[in-house]
Amino acid sequence: NLAKRLAITRLFNYLLRVGRNFFTSNFLTPLFAIKFGLSAAGLFYFASTLINAIQAVVKSVIGYSGNALFANLKTSTQEAKREAFIILSQKLILVLAPFIIVLSTNYRGILRLSRIGDVTSYTLALALLFMILAFLEFFFVLYEQFYIIEEAANKLFYFKLFELTLFYGLISSVVTSSPVATLIGLIAIRITSLIIIALNAFYWWKIKPDFKTNVWYLFSWIIVALVVAWIL
Repeated sequence: NLAKRLAITRLFNYLLRVGRNFFTSNFLTPLFAIKFGLSAAGLFYFASTLINAIQAVVKSVIGYSGNALFANLKTSTQEAKREAFIILSQKLILVLAPFIIVLSTNYRGILRLSRIGDVTSYTLALALLFMILAFLEFFFVLYEQFYIIEEAANKLFYFKLFELTLFYGLISSVVTSSPVATLIGLIAIRITSLIIIALNAFYWWKIKPDFKTNVWYLFSWIIVALVVAWIL
């Protein structure tokens, strides 16, 4: 039944990718332009440009190599797969930590590069919330790789349907009267979905991420961030 298994896996993998697009800038930017005007959409477009650059790095380090690693361990023991999951989660933090440190230290200077004249608290809140929403996606990718290699993408798809139902309820409700409220709601939905997916993965396969990293590695990037702040 190899052909059937491949067809099912590819079908649900495609559906997961389609569902993922609802939380990307490709969908959110025009949505915010319709609901809140072009100024909010412009800020999201600038932030999405930075996110796309980060995504390219994460895909090369975690995405492609992670898929290859899990595929190589397809017939291995669950202990080996859990160890691989831990390694990938640690690599993910190693990749994301520099971006988080540099962006959080230099957010005002970076926003000025988008030609925003007055960097107000409201602008900072929008940018920060959008970045949090985008960074959550990287952790979803980590779990999706494991679900797919375990041929459990159908389970993940059901969780995504629940997530999309909440998403539709949020954008069609009256509580999303401002971009900040909408982004907070989206972040809450994504965190809830991620927790459910993580708990289900731990229940079935006993996997959990390990985000430990070297303190000196973080300290060196803090120094780099301060140098960038001085330049800006």
